This record gives sequence, structure tokens and C-alpha cells, in this order.
Amino acid sequence: MKKNLFLAAFSLSTAALASALLSTPAKAVDYGVKIEVVVPDVVFLETYDTITFKPTIADLTGGNTSGTFTSAKTDVTGDLASPTISQSLGGITGPGLTSTNKTYENVPVYRFWGLGGGTGKIRHKISYNGNDLTKGINGSTVTVSVTGNNATGIADDAPGLDYAEAIEKTLNFTFNFAGVQESGLHTGGVLTITATAE
Repeated sequence: MKKNLFLAAFSLSTAALASALLSTPAKAVDYGVKIEVVVPDVVFLETYDTITFKPTIADLTGGNTSGTFTSAKTDVTGDLASPTISQSLGGITGPGLTSTNKTYENVPVYRFWGLGGGTGKIRHKISYNGNDLTKGINGSTVTVSVTGNNATGIADDAPGLDYAEAIEKTLNFTFNFAGVQESGLHTGGVLTITATAE
């Protein structure tokens, strides 16, 4: 009987001690909680929905005046101003079309801004689909080439999220009118612009 009483008393004492240890507060506890934020890749691209070049009669028959183009945009932020083309479509002599290649240089085509990836850069590149611009059933064609950016692209430092810091890029467009048989709108070219955080 005494042995059982002793065991019971010991068990009660142990339980009381454990309770006291768990409920007794410390004088001070410090723990550093880390605060983090994951910022996603963000890239904005502004460009035209359509660029329409409009060479004049003088451009094609010997006038040597500057060409112009108009633009129509949809679903873009900001406003790319219509640029002034200062490069003349030079090289035309005589009453007919004797120089078929006409070039518009340094045409503002797109802007980009945003955040880079691991390198803090945004790579941008252009790709033309290679199509001639065509019109009508007689096969009237204008051949186009686009230069000013290589196929692998150019990596620039990301300018951040402020549109005021957006980077503007220009391209050169060369048209060959040797295959033109009709006046009016010739279509079919598509320029793809890609901007990627890296």
C-alpha cells in the first residue's frame, strides 16, 4: 500500500512540475521574421497597329522630296508621335522610275519599358515576314526590307516602370517599286516586334 501511495505522489509531482515549466513565461524572446517580395517580370511594348508609307508622285518620278507615312494604333499605352521623315527618297532622275529602291531612315517604330530578369536587361528584336506588298490580280508588288536590329536582338538595361523612361527604337525601311503595276494600297507585310526580360 505504501509503495502505491508513493508512486501516485511522484506522478502528481511530475505533472505539476511539467505544467509549471510550460506556463512560466521567459523574460524576453527575440525572433527575426524575414520579409520578402517576389517581383514578376514586367515588360511593356508600344508600337503601331499599322504603318502606311505614302510616297508622292514626285518621289517616284524624279522630284526627290521627302516621303511621309501615317499610322493607326490600337490597344497601346501612351502616344508615339508621328515622326517627320527627313531622309529624301533620293536617286531618281528623268521623267520615269529609274531608281527603284527608296529608303526611309530612322523611323521611330516602337518603345519599351519595364523590369529586366536576372540580368536586369530587356532584349528586343524585330522580324519581318519577308512578304512582298501586293495589290490586285495583275501581281503588282513592292518589295520590302527592314534593317536596324539584328535577328538575335539587342539587350538594353531595363528602364523601369515609368513610361517617361521608355526607350524608343528606330528602323530603316527600303522599298523596291520595280514590280509595281497598279496604284493604290499594297498590303501583306508583317513586322513582329518582341521584347523579353532577361
